[in-house]
Amino acid sequence: MDVVVSLLSAVQPLQDCDAADRLSYVYTAVLCVVFGLFVSGWSFVGQPIQCWFPKYFTGYWAQYALDYCFVQNTYFMPMSEKAEYNRNDLARHLVHIPRNITEREQRLIGYYQWVPVVLILQAALFVLPIVFWRAMYESTGIKVQAICTVAMGAENMDPATRHKNMTLVGRFLTESVWSTIEGGWLHNQLRGKYLTTMYLLTKLMFTCNCVVQFFVLKTFLGFEGLGWGWNLVSPDWHATGNFPRVTLCDFEVRNSRTRQYPSTHQIDKRKESVAVVAAHIHDALETQRKLSSKSRFLGVLLYGKHYGSYVTGLYLVVKFLYLVQVICQFIILNSFLGTKYTFWGFEILRDLAYGREWEESGHFPRVTMCDFDVRVLGNLHRHTVQCVLMINMFNEKIYLFLWWWFLLVGVCTLLSFIYWCVMCIVKGQQRVFIHRYLRVYDLLKDDLSDRRALTRFVNNCLRPDGVFLLRMVATNAGDLITTDIVVELWKQFLKDAAADRPLPPSAPHKALDDIDAGFHENTYAAEKKPLASVDSSPR
Repeated sequence: MDVVVSLLSAVQPLQDCDAADRLSYVYTAVLCVVFGLFVSGWSFVGQPIQCWFPKYFTGYWAQYALDYCFVQNTYFMPMSEKAEYNRNDLARHLVHIPRNITEREQRLIGYYQWVPVVLILQAALFVLPIVFWRAMYESTGIKVQAICTVAMGAENMDPATRHKNMTLVGRFLTESVWSTIEGGWLHNQLRGKYLTTMYLLTKLMFTCNCVVQFFVLKTFLGFEGLGWGWNLVSPDWHATGNFPRVTLCDFEVRNSRTRQYPSTHQIDKRKESVAVVAAHIHDALETQRKLSSKSRFLGVLLYGKHYGSYVTGLYLVVKFLYLVQVICQFIILNSFLGTKYTFWGFEILRDLAYGREWEESGHFPRVTMCDFDVRVLGNLHRHTVQCVLMINMFNEKIYLFLWWWFLLVGVCTLLSFIYWCVMCIVKGQQRVFIHRYLRVYDLLKDDLSDRRALTRFVNNCLRPDGVFLLRMVATNAGDLITTDIVVELWKQFLKDAAADRPLPPSAPHKALDDIDAGFHENTYAAEKKPLASVDSSPR
């Protein structure tokens, strides 16, 4: 039970991503695990395969044949084939079992034993991108999940408490986007874009994962195309061969000695926890700001870490991983099932719509054949028995559902990846996003000075990482909390500007007339001042 709880806690939905990500790493992963446990339980507790044996197959002979056919694979042969329409042709065109062993082996069905394992592996693929995302942003000290959790707290319904929490979040955001130091030329080129890039790459990974899942289903189930899901709409498995119920099995038996192989927290406690987390985040970012790393590991991505763009680039990487893993899921399905269709789900639905059952297509056959040889007195006798794969009734429905589910996840992930790419890369979208929240309290006017101040606030103060964190808060906590955070950050920005706080390296240069403004250091001692300072004294 502890293992199950730990596994479920690893995929619990947290407020460090969007709905498309949770659709992949939570709901899809749980579906794959549940289906895998169901098929595994049926295989060990129920009777996944039953065969029709001759009368003289009794006791251990029949049990051996059953075990062999389940482990060694069976092959599908349709009972009859459909001839061209002829009103005078009333005969049933039977399909004979081929005498050639090679031809039989070409029709083998070898996926039904591995369905639970493949489903668990597919679930792991859906979880990998979010694990990468959390591991990478945790290493920077920028706790994206902590920010969103504080913003989503139920205690924020109280205006005073909300103002206090938003002040903490605003201070953290300010410190995080300033937690960079001066670097080389490449640092300046990538300043403030790392976190955005990582998140977009994460979105791309989610989308690619959905596409890969289709190829996995096609290969695993042995179908011809990726659209095999269309062909499963028809219940006529005799015609389509999809998940056949009846198969054949060939095996050999040596007539000698037998070898066996072997709950909700209190509001006060939550406030204390939030304060501790906020203090930890502040200290971690202050430490990061004072450190410099010249490591070239991951190249571009780590350069942005020192200029407030690490988390953004990290999230883009995770999005890219989701795209890759979706593509891998389709590859796994097609390879595992051995489909002949490129679009397996579409083809299966089309077969169901046109009444082409598994007897004709051979997809998930219910009836298969099994061949085995028996050595009697030095002679080898080959036996062919007919078996019923009851488990294929469930496999057909499970994989048809999973194919369409992966397609839905892939579309959502792709749209989410495109959205985050546009929102994080386009400078105009960042400015519009912040401007929308500042206009709620009429903090901006349409004059030139306010527009310039907004541009400096977005480009020099927040930068892409700060805007990304605010978007993540808006996605998970809503516009009300986000408005308070933006207003708090805006007030801090105006306060720092009034106090002549030194601007970051990317700030525009001052005019020549103002180059000495704010410079009050007494450079020379009184007794060492230049003679020019006393030229105006009377002679």
